[in-house]
Amino acid sequence: MKPRSKVLSRGGRALGAGVSAIVLALAGCSLPMPDNTNDSGVLFPYFDRDNCGVTVKYDLAPIRAATLTPGATDLLGALGVSNRVVASGLGPDFARIRATNSDFVYSGTMSGMTGQVPDQDPVAGGVALRDGLQRYDHPTHVSVLYCPGHLQNLDTVYLEATIVGDIFGVPEAAAKLVDDWRGEFNRLTERMRGLRRPNVAIVDARGGQPKLAGPGSLAQTLVTFAGGANVATGSGQWLASDWAAIKDAQPDLVVLVDGSQVPADPSLAKKVTRLNGLDDGLFEAGPKVPEVAQRLAAILHPDKF
Repeated sequence: MKPRSKVLSRGGRALGAGVSAIVLALAGCSLPMPDNTNDSGVLFPYFDRDNCGVTVKYDLAPIRAATLTPGATDLLGALGVSNRVVASGLGPDFARIRATNSDFVYSGTMSGMTGQVPDQDPVAGGVALRDGLQRYDHPTHVSVLYCPGHLQNLDTVYLEATIVGDIFGVPEAAAKLVDDWRGEFNRLTERMRGLRRPNVAIVDARGGQPKLAGPGSLAQTLVTFAGGANVATGSGQWLASDWAAIKDAQPDLVVLVDGSQVPADPSLAKKVTRLNGLDDGLFEAGPKVPEVAQRLAAILHPDKF
């Protein structure tokens, strides 16, 4: 199949929402770009600048979105544009993504966009997934939460919601969503003020060696707002660990990601709690971020709820 420079749908509207994807060489490449928003309220053309090294121009808002991760689906729903999602939870599957005829491919994590086009593809065989989708005129976006230069904190969560709201032409909905989330976290901060902070370990033990949510992870932010203290030390988002080391950290509570194995040590197993829905969507910018913080706070400090 040949790449499409322009694919028409819905009575001649261009697929890709009139999108031009431009991979910017980070050294010495310049392109005149207007502000994403302006005082006149005109949002388009919109430039999704330097999204993990890729800049995409949107002349119109997407109408056929495909999501690769659960958090991406959740965020589009929270922004009120789920009616524009034609496929969800595809993962880094090139063939399935291509089959959607989508004009926006969205991953809430870098791993969701990590993969390779099958070698037999006549146009993009063997290249990285994102590059291959670009060759077929499928514009892509990866959550800035996973782009270099961005911290995994609430400010970046709010930024991601704002960017995606702009891409879809719903900046007011994004602003309201961010305001609502800020309000939830502000109220939670007041409830937790002055309380003792139990030690918490958030563990992903879905395969073999358990991983501990590190100080650089979004989970760290949620534990802090929920009135707890993360037992993990050092740096990084997820730290390779083992149950003996986690026990030595003396957590008061062990929170397992959905699908994780329970530790065999009974003294550690009795500290385990599960939060239904604590899946990969938690680690993406979306509505699960304030929801999980509230639920975790209620477990750590039930007298406050």
